[in-house]
Amino acid sequence: MLRRASGSVVSLALLAVCILALPASADNRVEGTITGVDGGYITVRGDDGHEHRFHVGNRTHVVFQSPADAAAFPNAKVDVLASGMRVRVNPGAMAGAVLDRVHVLSVPDGARPAAQAVAVAPPPVAAGGVVKARLQSVDTRHGMVKADVAGRSQTYRVRSSYGLGSFHAGDLVLLTFDRDGNVSDIRAATQLGRVTRLSGSSVTLQVDGREETYVLANKVGRGLRVGETVRFEFEDRPGGQKVITNVK
Repeated sequence: MLRRASGSVVSLALLAVCILALPASADNRVEGTITGVDGGYITVRGDDGHEHRFHVGNRTHVVFQSPADAAAFPNAKVDVLASGMRVRVNPGAMAGAVLDRVHVLSVPDGARPAAQAVAVAPPPVAAGGVVKARLQSVDTRHGMVKADVAGRSQTYRVRSSYGLGSFHAGDLVLLTFDRDGNVSDIRAATQLGRVTRLSGSSVTLQVDGREETYVLANKVGRGLRVGETVRFEFEDRPGGQKVITNVK
């Protein structure tokens, strides 16, 4: 009888050890709001009304549930954790001496990093004025263009992004500005002209009823013929020189 009792005690002991060795279940998870971050610890007021203190460190993974929050905190470490964030942790899941991960469920507005300001250049001309520019980049999502204006790279906000997707980096355009410095109109700077004279690297075209003389850029317009009507792009260069950079 003593042998049977001893066997029962050993079985119960083994069962207890197995239970303790089981990984923490979902029921052990704590969900709540961070109320404090200090010295490698976060304090979370759980939905049960109790406060819980957890050790976090370099081995703790911070995972944002919202894609927008994840984008606002790229490559997040524990130093981004702040009071007011709603989180979920599993106290039984450890990475050494610290929590394995902290799931951030929501972020208060005040805890998000400020959006990086975009430097917008003042208009190079008064409201209603038009300038010629070479586009360097087109951001249709935010309605912005970066352009080379008179040899300077500038960024401008486009008042209406409708049709902006038809423009690409490298296009020569005419920019019209409103009084707030925004681009109120953008259109291709190509012109239509009829070749009236060719002389070396110079070409004279009749444009809008008047004759204009241009210089052909290197390897541009080699096949031009007198009498031909073409679409072309040109840039104003120092000394009043007009250089044709593209012929279509």
